Amino acid sequence: MKRLLFLLLPILLILAGCAEEADPSDTILQYLEARISADATRLQELTCAEFESQIQAQVASFQSIDASLEDATCSVGGNDGDKTIIECTGKIVYDYNGERNERELGNYLAIQENGEWKMCGEAG
Repeated sequence: MKRLLFLLLPILLILAGCAEEADPSDTILQYLEARISADATRLQELTCAEFESQIQAQVASFQSIDASLEDATCSVGGNDGDKTIIECTGKIVYDYNGERNERELGNYLAIQENGEWKMCGEAG
């Protein structure tokens, strides 16, 4: 049994090293979904400490609006200091006062906190 463990341990270590690293682009897409859903709990999980004060405003902006993401995709675009720039294309489509409106997605900042990617503002 010890011999089997001795043989399996290096394989397990190699597999652990090959595990897919989290993609900050996925975090931003999840953030956008939570934002248009006005999901305060999920926004709290996906937002960096520096940006937490903005969560209630994010929730309020979509709380009584029917919104969806259209053709939304995000990818890593570079760095801005210790933050990663995430470039998103597509749009937020929403109805406001009976009219259909669209807002183009833009660039967002992501940062790692406690080993997880978090949305940390919009990139200028």
